[in-house]
Amino acid sequence: MCSASLAVQGAGLLIGSAGNIAQGEASYQSGLYSQRLYEQQASTRRQQGIVEKQRFLDDSSVKAGAQAAAYGVMGARMDEGSPADVMAKQMDAVTREAALIKWQAEVDAQQAMNQGAMARYQGSLSQYGSNVQATRSLLTGSTRLISSYLDKPDTTNEKNSGNGSGKPGFWDQITKKK
Repeated sequence: MCSASLAVQGAGLLIGSAGNIAQGEASYQSGLYSQRLYEQQASTRRQQGIVEKQRFLDDSSVKAGAQAAAYGVMGARMDEGSPADVMAKQMDAVTREAALIKWQAEVDAQQAMNQGAMARYQGSLSQYGSNVQATRSLLTGSTRLISSYLDKPDTTNEKNSGNGSGKPGFWDQITKKK
């Protein structure tokens, strides 16, 4: 095989391997970008949870005030008895519901963080796979090039091959043909 053909094939191998590496890097960068988006989503969800919890507490406070006023209009005492028990139970329910709102926001945020970590991990795996593919291509292609070079001596150069003159050529000397 002539040197120019080998050089072109070698260049093709390098370009193909570089393409595999570039593809892996692009996948990795895409995974990192997705992770950042999911982290922003998590942060936004946490902030929404804080706002929703405060809005719920504010609304509950207004309702509790209206209920206390209604009890007052009826002449009920708010410091003891059934009205106080009802108000205490309602405040317990409000506290639990506010905690649930905050907890649900945190669950949503953690889910987004997990999705981000998975996106980054998938990008890393893709990059690793592309690097392995590039290495495999280089090794396989190099082996084929070397094999084709050794199996087919350059017959255009009489110094490197048997020339029909009965004198051993370069290839004959390497393979110890006599």
